[in-house]
Amino acid sequence: MPTLRTPLFLAVLASLLAGSLLSAQTGPKIATINVAEIRPEHHVVKENIRLSGLSQEKLSNSRISQKLEERKANLDQLIKAFQEAQARQAMTPEELENLRLETKVAQDDFRVLHSDWQKWRNEEIRKLNQASAIRERKSYDLIQSAAQKIGAAMGFDLVVDINGGTSTQLPVILYLRNGTDISKEVIAEINKDAPAEEPAPEVADPQN
Repeated sequence: MPTLRTPLFLAVLASLLAGSLLSAQTGPKIATINVAEIRPEHHVVKENIRLSGLSQEKLSNSRISQKLEERKANLDQLIKAFQEAQARQAMTPEELENLRLETKVAQDDFRVLHSDWQKWRNEEIRKLNQASAIRERKSYDLIQSAAQKIGAAMGFDLVVDINGGTSTQLPVILYLRNGTDISKEVIAEINKDAPAEEPAPEVADPQN
């Protein structure tokens, strides 16, 4: 059996070390990115957040929304007046009945308008969410394209998202010994042609 001092053992050890070094030299060159940190810096994501906020504001300030608020305030006032009149017994039975009927009419009008408003708002929210999802998808596509472009230009064989998730809720990459992060380069690439801010999408009131 060869000992630590025998030529055969030294030759085998040298061969193993050479193989390890060769394997290390010819292994894939890996770059990493952190998409979770890149996305908030992307002009498309920032614009999506801004437009979504403006659209929500337009929904609240729409004619039908304001009309609904007015009817709600009127109904609340009538209900309060009716309850106070009952408590004080300051009205004749006929006056109290007229106030009750007026309150009921206002209540029915509010319910009808609220139903129309709810249907309209749900449809508008659906369209806004659809537009937002398209912008979100665009952001992911641009990040992927930038990572591929920069990875190729810098001579990397692989570019991986260090925080990419799996069905087990664990990251795709649990450990990586040698990897160069290129997130800053990707952010610069995806923001280099950022356009001017767009106007918020119009919110149309119901036709009826």
